[in-house]
This record gives sequence, C-alpha cells and structure tokens, in this order.
Amino acid sequence: MVRRGRTGSAKWRGIQEDERAPEAAEAQQPAATAPQPMESEPAPAMGRGAQAQKPGVRRLSLVTGATGRLGRKLVDALLANGERVRILHREELGETVPPRGWEAFRGDLSDRASLGRAVEGADVVYHLAALVERDASPADLLHVNYYGTKNLLDACASAGKPPKRFVFASSISVYGKRIARLPADESTPADPSDWYGKSKLLAEDAVKSYGKSFPATILRPAVIYGEGFDEAYLPLLALLEKRRMVLINGGRNFVPLIHARDVVRAMMLAADSGAAAGKAYVVAPRERRTQREIMEIACRFLGVPPPKYSVPLALASAALKLAAATGLAGRKGGLLEEHVLTLAADRYFDVSRAEQDFGFKAEVALEDGIREMVEYYNSRKGGTQ
Repeated sequence: MVRRGRTGSAKWRGIQEDERAPEAAEAQQPAATAPQPMESEPAPAMGRGAQAQKPGVRRLSLVTGATGRLGRKLVDALLANGERVRILHREELGETVPPRGWEAFRGDLSDRASLGRAVEGADVVYHLAALVERDASPADLLHVNYYGTKNLLDACASAGKPPKRFVFASSISVYGKRIARLPADESTPADPSDWYGKSKLLAEDAVKSYGKSFPATILRPAVIYGEGFDEAYLPLLALLEKRRMVLINGGRNFVPLIHARDVVRAMMLAADSGAAAGKAYVVAPRERRTQREIMEIACRFLGVPPPKYSVPLALASAALKLAAATGLAGRKGGLLEEHVLTLAADRYFDVSRAEQDFGFKAEVALEDGIREMVEYYNSRKGGTQ
C-alpha cells in the first residue's frame, strides 16, 4: 500500500486526500489564508564539506525537471560541486543534459513505481518538474503540479531510507498578481490569480503534510530570467529593438526579476541548511526596479531609445487576446497576455528570512543579467523576428 501523507492546511480544499476528480476543485475556491508552517523534526545542517556521509561517498541528489530550463542549470551546479546527480526523465535524453557524472531514471510523476526506484538512496530530492503553461486546463495543472508532487512525496516517505531534505520549487504565483501590502514576505496571505498558482499552493500543502516523514523546504522564486528562458524575454527584446514596445500602465510598477543562477544557488543553500527545514521562503532580489527602468536598461544594451508611450493594461490585454484568438500570436512567436500581466503586476518582497536562515542574497545585478540576456538574444535573433 502506498503511504499517504496527512491532510494539509485548510486552503484550497477543492482537492481532498481521496483524490476526487480535479473538476471538484473548480467548484470550490476558499478565501486566501496565510501560509502555514510545516511540521518537521529538527534537521541537522548538511553543509558542503560537513555532510554526514561516509568517507569517500559523495552525496546523491535526485532532480526532477532536470531537462528543463532551470533544471539543467541546477544539474550543472550540483555536478560542479562534486555531487552525484540522478535525474528523472520522461523522454529520450539526447543532448539535453550534461554528458558526465549523472545517472538517469526513466519515469513520470504519474508512475508511482518509477518514482519509488528513482528516490531510493537519494540524499536530497530537488523537485522542479511542473506544468507551467498558464493556459493549460485546471485538470492538467492539478494532475502534474499537485498529484504529481504528492506521488513523489509518497515515494520518498515509502523509501527504505527517506531523503535528508526535500526541496520543492514553488513560485510567487501563490501570492497572485495583486498583493494588498508591499513588501510581501512569507507571512503574506496566499491568493493565487490563476490555476497555475493554485496548483502550486496545493502542492505546497502536500509538502507540508509530510513534515514528520522527512525535512522539506519550499522555495518561492520570483520571476526567473536568464539564458534559456526564451518565452516572453526574447519577444520583448525584439519588440524593444524594433521600437514597437510600449509601457504598460505607465511602467511605474516593480517587477521582481531573479536570475536563474541565483535561484539555483538558493536551492543548494537551502538543502544544506538545518534552519531551513520545515519552512517556506521567498527567493527574490533586494534590488527593486520598475518596469520602466527594466526597459530602459534593456534598450541601452540594445542601442535603441526606450519606449515613450504607455497604454492601459486592459487595452494591451485585449489586443493580445485578439491576436491569440485570430492566430496572429503563437506561444513561441510573441508576447502573450500572461506575459503582459506579469510585466504589469506591482510586486516586491522582503527576503530577510532567506538571508537570515541560509545566507541567501541575490548576486546577479539586474544590469548584468539584462546585458547577458541581450547578448543571448543577439545570438538567437533569427528565431525571434
């Protein structure tokens, strides 16, 4: 029998432990609640170089979503740190992961038997695999992001030796696009704006319910950018270069961009921190930049003037909806409504908890990161025109 975790906290009770149909979740949307702390036994620190490993035995980390944009960077960083890496993959790998130092397990988040094999012997589990398309159906988002996470947690709890740490990549999407009080932090009530955010919040509840079985840490990265994150960023740079981009709602809102390298570093630091066991953290920069400032920086590196004109969010959203409906905009061909909503949302965060508990501070300055993105855009420009 597969072990089930205890029911999580009361939010988003449309999904229950009996795993009734996802459609039931749509019929019930409870009010937002403040994130609840996980119940967890105290965990020893697992600092690099001070790990409780046998002499000569390197730590084994399992990474789900290892062939994704962020997962590939995490695998590279773990290998560079001298760790053994096991990846869970659904399809033929080809050249999508580094050809050294890793072992691959073919499996799927919906296949519990494959998950059981993958987690056996893992010291740390990094769970990055997720369905991220905001226009996916609620049923599909819940199937991957909630039920898939729960299956992986079941496998970890049923393993002969549970992992020393489970690191779950959630998202600031659990807070929604409109946050009542800024700066937000881990105590800010969760209020997701879409089913992606709801599915991540449900997955967080599942992670919390296993706190007595193994120590877990939840990370909520801000808006991730960096090489490989092509959607939204490359089309935006193309529009800026062609002087066809406008500011949304005046461009005065703060956009919390975090470089992928900083997110990877936060994951590795959290995995090693005894203080991070049983807690959730926002992973965001202290640096605050407005939408207007971000576009001005990008235009400086592109060598073009920044946008002068502004349009209301409602008008920009309606235009993109029309373009999508008429086939004038494809998923990889340009900006989508979800991208504009993210660009126009006013959000910034207090990241003191991550700084205090495991010493995380974003290291990639936004100007340096945007310069890298422009260089990356120029190297791939043919595919963005």
